[in-house]
Parts: sequence; C-alpha cells; structure tokens
Amino acid sequence: MRIKLGKACRDFNVEISAIVKELENNGIFLDDANPNTRISGEEYELIAKSFGRETSLFALTWQEDKFGLDPISNREEVNSHGWDRLRNDIIIALPTRYILIPKDQ
Repeated sequence: MRIKLGKACRDFNVEISAIVKELENNGIFLDDANPNTRISGEEYELIAKSFGRETSLFALTWQEDKFGLDPISNREEVNSHGWDRLRNDIIIALPTRYILIPKDQ
C-alpha cells in the first residue's frame, strides 16, 4: 500500500518537513519531498508511531509570569502553579496557552 505524503500530513496534522525529518532520523531518505510523493505502508506506520493520535496533549491556562534573573524566585513561581511535579515533560509555550506533552507518552 502506497500513501501520498500529503495525505499523511493531513492525517497527522503536521508539515511535510516534519515527516521528512522523522523518516530521515530513521534512515529513510526521500528523493523528492512534495505532497504527491508516495511512501510505503511501513513508512506510514513509522510516522504513525511518532505523530499518531495516541499522544495526549493537555492545555494549561495561560498566565503571564514575571521571571527575573534569580533562579530561586523563578523556581518558586513555577512551583506555585504545581508545575514542580512535571519532570522531563515537554511544555510548548504559545501566546494564549501552554501545551503539555507528558514524558510517558
């Protein structure tokens, strides 16, 4: 089964460059990376493991915090939100919210 790269992008809501980079990280190099390029079923499954829907995202409410140069007061500010329990998780800061991707997923 061969799948167009554009369809894979739509399935996982990622850009072509993200899929190409993930394939390259796994030793698969595409000659031409455009929406009409076809990938194999095995390559699609590999992409599904990385970008699949089983990864949960949690949106944390946005609050502007005043961080300074003092690491101790910065840590207190982070801990006041309960974020001190988040270890090795990925937090993506957007203008209106934080997105948390838990480490165990």
